[in-house]
Amino acid sequence: MEDVGALATILDALGYRPALVYEKRRETWQVANVELVIDQLPFGLFMEIEGGDKSITEAEKLLSLSETEAEHATYPELTRRHGTKRGDVIEARFGVGDKAGG
Repeated sequence: MEDVGALATILDALGYRPALVYEKRRETWQVANVELVIDQLPFGLFMEIEGGDKSITEAEKLLSLSETEAEHATYPELTRRHGTKRGDVIEARFGVGDKAGG
């Protein structure tokens, strides 16, 4: 979204209020025939592999991920678990001075 402030203004005008906020830094890679996404959140690093079943299996082998445990919780669920409650909002934010991310 190009104008996050405008969207926030619209949602506020409609009576919506934030309940959960998390920050994420993302890097995307092409590995073999899949897209590999690495997300950094304030409470950990997470990887997603997107592609066909066979290509995902091949990428997992190439990256030696056979023993890696899968996380099935969504980022909002993880934020509820690991975030900090500030008033009515649960937040997971990077600290001041952390490298700026995209």
